[in-house]
Amino acid sequence: MLEYFADEMVNASHIPGGAGSLSKGIYTPAFGAPVPIRVIAPQPVNARDLQMLEDGEHVRNYLKTWTEAEVKTREQSVEADRLVIFGRTYRVMQVENREPLGKYRKVFIHEITADE
Repeated sequence: MLEYFADEMVNASHIPGGAGSLSKGIYTPAFGAPVPIRVIAPQPVNARDLQMLEDGEHVRNYLKTWTEAEVKTREQSVEADRLVIFGRTYRVMQVENREPLGKYRKVFIHEITADE
């Protein structure tokens, strides 16, 4: 399915999240090595997309992208995956598996800023 959007595809890095560690009361997140992937250039979310997000998440500045890569959100002590697109780092916030429609995923991302 995504092959029809070849002009919109860009290079990105997928950084898989891992189980963090706690030492002397300080939590340290863990991540795997970056893996090159292709994604559709990030797009702004619309009102319908916002309805699909959890309560309280509607105020964040989200973008959406699509990829064939298997990306994951945060689960208990395992960090959410990160995507680096155009030099900016994003946290994977939600993934909609569109496997039956063409082996791709719609991914909601949030840019990680210095104050986070």
